[in-house]
Amino acid sequence: MSGARSLVAGLVGGLLVGLLLAGGVVASGWLDRPTPTHGDDAIAAFLQAWAANRTGTFITEATFVRTGRNDAELRSTVRVVQRPPSRVVTQFDSVEARVDGRPLRCTEDPAGQTLCGPEGPEGAPYAEIVDRELETLLGYLVGDPPLYDVEGDGDGCFDLTLARDLPYSPYGEAARFCFDEATGAMVLAHIERLEATDVTEAYLVVGEVDDEDLRTPTG
Repeated sequence: MSGARSLVAGLVGGLLVGLLLAGGVVASGWLDRPTPTHGDDAIAAFLQAWAANRTGTFITEATFVRTGRNDAELRSTVRVVQRPPSRVVTQFDSVEARVDGRPLRCTEDPAGQTLCGPEGPEGAPYAEIVDRELETLLGYLVGDPPLYDVEGDGDGCFDLTLARDLPYSPYGEAARFCFDEATGAMVLAHIERLEATDVTEAYLVVGEVDDEDLRTPTG
């Protein structure tokens, strides 16, 4: 896996993220892969897809369904509005927001209305946050054995299979992630855990975001 390990310097150094923020990877059609990928090629493609998802500009609306082993279901709509360094995620009755690079804390007032305001200092730059996330993800994919084996289908989807046991595995025993070619948005996350299966599937993807889309309720 020496080729995969060599990705660390570029990813953590911000080189890949810098290209993505400029639109390079998405615009170049990195998802246009005619054949499935394995090994280091699959790792590299998956990291590129994940980085494009975290640095692209888009709105997605998706259904989230958690199915327990007793067939009980928990459902929600998930809305993601992203225009780096801003990102607003709404699911159930909660809002997770980072606007103009600053994290917001969103809480529900006594009347049941969600209000958001600045939470603490500005924090790390968005690109640095993405770099750290990619470094963590890479750590799951390398090793002897890695935590997960990854394969790409050549059409924007990647399958992760648990390769060794840990008390906690971030993506369960198996997972499938799919990404939109035009925007980089994640359009499917299917995660199988022993206790439940989580499926988040987008039914709407929009590649333009304006200021109103990013507006959060404020007090």
